[in-house]
Amino acid sequence: MKEKFTDRKLFLGLLIILMGSIWGLSFLATNIAVNHFEPIQTLTLRWTSAAVVFLALAAVRKVRLPGKTPGLGILLATGAAMPCVYGLFEAEGIRLTSVSESGVIIGSMPIFSLLIESIIRRKKTDWLTVVGILISVAGVAGCTVLAPGFTPGGRLLGYVFLLVAVMAGAAYMHLSTRVGAWYSSAQITAAMSLVGCVFFNVLNFAKGYGFDTYRGCVEHPEAGLACLFLGVLCSSLCYLLMNYVLSRVENTAVASNLGNSWTTVVAVVSGVIMGDPFGWHTAVGLALIVAGLFLCAREV
Repeated sequence: MKEKFTDRKLFLGLLIILMGSIWGLSFLATNIAVNHFEPIQTLTLRWTSAAVVFLALAAVRKVRLPGKTPGLGILLATGAAMPCVYGLFEAEGIRLTSVSESGVIIGSMPIFSLLIESIIRRKKTDWLTVVGILISVAGVAGCTVLAPGFTPGGRLLGYVFLLVAVMAGAAYMHLSTRVGAWYSSAQITAAMSLVGCVFFNVLNFAKGYGFDTYRGCVEHPEAGLACLFLGVLCSSLCYLLMNYVLSRVENTAVASNLGNSWTTVVAVVSGVIMGDPFGWHTAVGLALIVAGLFLCAREV
């Protein structure tokens, strides 16, 4: 049987590069949004936008919302990991560190994805992959501990938040692969959007922001457009593509190649566009992480 173009490695690889590029730009959009909104408000607007997209698609019968199956619990766990846990810790981590540092640390997600696969599936790991993991970990350490202004009570908390986000992201990749046995990529993404919308709106109103969050989009249109970019492209489109690719490619392979494109775009955006301090520690950390990811993905 002839292989479909949409299942070919070249096409799937291009999708991974596209996702990495868009998500790399998400740090720029997030930075614009948090100048006018609190992190919870930004997340509320982002995932409400994503939920509206999928509800609209469901209304015109382009997407079927997920129903009750034996995999419903795993689907809800997927939504809890991403965007709920990941979104909260990523937003706070970015706020407490810099764009370049946060981007490089989150780019180490493939390492945690590989560790989860090795532990849960008891997948054997050869010595070169172990070396790749150690090199990437050294890159994360170099980007954080050697950063100017690093203090145990200062940026350390931001780095811890980012590492928690990374672990939540790696857990999401594992869960998304499993839940694909019961749901399509569109249904998984719709569920994630709806769970994120409910979760962050509850937090938004619980913290007293209420409808001021939505009025802020009119008062600060640039921030509103940034949140729309995050919701429609970074959430709806990218996670739809991500869940699609995860259903066809080993998740450690997806994570490794995604991490390479992601960290490269973040480095360019933070250093060239945003003027974020990009010292030698960030450059060395970026180089080590990318080198480690290539070692981990060499057989893909």
